[in-house]
Amino acid sequence: MKNLLYKIGKISFRDCFLFAEACCYLIIASFAKEYLPFHWYVFLLGKQEGYNSDKESVEIINKSIKDCQIALFRARRYLPLEGKCLVRTIVGTLMLRRQGIPSRAFFGVDKEGDKLLKAHAWLKVGEHFFTGKKEERFYKVITTFSR
Repeated sequence: MKNLLYKIGKISFRDCFLFAEACCYLIIASFAKEYLPFHWYVFLLGKQEGYNSDKESVEIINKSIKDCQIALFRARRYLPLEGKCLVRTIVGTLMLRRQGIPSRAFFGVDKEGDKLLKAHAWLKVGEHFFTGKKEERFYKVITTFSR
């Protein structure tokens, strides 16, 4: 804990704020995933429709996107929560929405063997991955949500 406080003292106020925001959203999203039916909190991801993205605006706000990614990584590292793909997608969507950055949440499935069905969620901003880049290629997209 002492090490964490020392590190927080060395980062900017904006980064501290993003870290606190990521921690709050991570706690809320983890609670929602564990105890609430999906249809109660799916509205946080946006509408199930097409996606409008302007590549120029994505390049301009690339630093904000990277800062949000770092804050989410730090929050997952220091909080005793699992933070699986759905939780990371919800947290990323909320953080980017607050910054006014459009994003798209993807939900995919993969059939493993005869009976096992695996699901995955990931988030993209334009053509850039926010979460879930490594696993995305193994899943077939079944739906997307734009914000």
